[in-house]
Amino acid sequence: MDISRELVAPERLVPGQPVRVAVTFWTDSWFNPPPEWPAQVVRNGALLTTPLPNQLLTRQQDGKSWSGVRMERLVSAWDPGTLSLPALEVTLSSAGQAPHTVSLPAVERPVAWPQDVKQPDRFLPASALTLSQKLVLYRSGEGDELHVGDAIERQVTVKAEGVVPSQIPQLLYAIPGQDSQRLPPVNSLLDSGRGDFGGGQREERLRYLPTRQGKLVLPPLTLRWWDTSAQRWQSAELPGADYEIQGPRAA
Repeated sequence: MDISRELVAPERLVPGQPVRVAVTFWTDSWFNPPPEWPAQVVRNGALLTTPLPNQLLTRQQDGKSWSGVRMERLVSAWDPGTLSLPALEVTLSSAGQAPHTVSLPAVERPVAWPQDVKQPDRFLPASALTLSQKLVLYRSGEGDELHVGDAIERQVTVKAEGVVPSQIPQLLYAIPGQDSQRLPPVNSLLDSGRGDFGGGQREERLRYLPTRQGKLVLPPLTLRWWDTSAQRWQSAELPGADYEIQGPRAA
């Protein structure tokens, strides 16, 4: 039996960037009991709970057929410094063989903020990102005009590859002097197409409830994010919108 561990990550990381740590078990007989994820210490970071599928592998070595199971977990660094998984020993058991202890060397990566970080609490590292919106008008009567008592719902969706949904910052805020109703955001995982982790999606909805006659202005939106593939800052933008609000409808 054999076991290996690797950190599937670029040479340098930024805080909050999820990467994969992979542990692969090998046997030339069969696994009994099945392999389990070994307990591991993570320094300056944490293993994430996002589920990742196991992979079944095969190889030929010294004229024998080996079967393998590759397990992966996401790990993310907290702060600048070093993301480190110290060395550890794992004892393996397999049918018809004595227990076998394998020493796994430490794996680590340096972690640093990119230049020109302006809002660390809203820092979003992603390999790709799309930003879209939909505006829905709710009228309490007939006609195309909007009146006091009607509603304008702004729906904004962020799809970010390589991050978990909880990392995507809030984008919609109330307009000072106007009433609004925030609906609960919907976070979900993006599937890569093979049941594997692809990234995160956040859907926000905010209803603006005009209370006086005049112009209601929805501001444009800008999301600044760090492109982990191109290693540079990117900006995703959405246009604003203006609405002329008429007085209350006649009773």
